[in-house]
Amino acid sequence: MARNDAASESAEPEILERTDDAESLNSNSQPTGLLKTLWRGDAPLVITYWLFGFLGSLVIYGISTELFNAASSKLSKLLLLAFIVTYQVFVSVSIWRASKKYKGKHGYAVLAQVAVFLGWFSSIPKIILAVLQVVTG
Repeated sequence: MARNDAASESAEPEILERTDDAESLNSNSQPTGLLKTLWRGDAPLVITYWLFGFLGSLVIYGISTELFNAASSKLSKLLLLAFIVTYQVFVSVSIWRASKKYKGKHGYAVLAQVAVFLGWFSSIPKIILAVLQVVTG
């Protein structure tokens, strides 16, 4: 009986390891794997902040602004605003969570959180004005 217990004990971790590896491969191979990694704050802070927060926001806001100005219907403009706000919420949460898990210099994590706060502080009035412009215009 001791042999069976020892054999089953050594087999169980191996099965669990294989399951974990398969799950991690599946989650990374799916297109949503990156989004989940970012949302959980598991991506490195430098990538989350600079690639998605800074560069991604410049691209998203630049394209959305051009589309917003070219759009003629109120629905199109409101959908673009909803997309921008959704992206900003997603990136803000991702940066905040990544900063909480950051293992480097504490000052960088604090600066990232301050940037998220200031970003929202400056964006909220712009979002409100854009919605008012669409609704009343």
